[in-house]
Amino acid sequence: MKRSLVVIRGDVTGALGAIWLYWPIFLLSRRRQFGKQYRVSVLVSPSPRQAIEAISKADAVVFYGHGGPGKVHLTPNSNKQNNPTGALDVASVNTVLDIRTELEKEDLDFVMISCCDTLQDPHWIEGWLKVAKSIHGYDGLTYNWKRPFHIPRLRTITR
Repeated sequence: MKRSLVVIRGDVTGALGAIWLYWPIFLLSRRRQFGKQYRVSVLVSPSPRQAIEAISKADAVVFYGHGGPGKVHLTPNSNKQNNPTGALDVASVNTVLDIRTELEKEDLDFVMISCCDTLQDPHWIEGWLKVAKSIHGYDGLTYNWKRPFHIPRLRTITR
């Protein structure tokens, strides 16, 4: 039986629509990249609670959308200061760890966070490395409208 990979598409609002437009290509690429090894499921704009539940049961996780230091924005416009409740943050990762421990789940194979600035917070990275064997993500912007075809280097951190 194949292991499970959950792809979570979070907030894709703004950025001149580029992040929203690139989503189908990103998803197709991840299905091709991981589809032979994993049964791929998709969550679109989940609440933090829904994301925590899905991650707690999965074997690997991929995020896509807006992010920031120590968080991934899940619900539309959650990257705005007036709506911070739609983000998955360090406390959420600790909740995932608690649930996975209770369920006696082994560590995630990996977490790929395809969102801006998500590898800038050491507490966020430390939290994920308690849950996953490796974390892949970005220190800076993943999209720049001045250089729309520039793809930044993906950083990998392992235990």
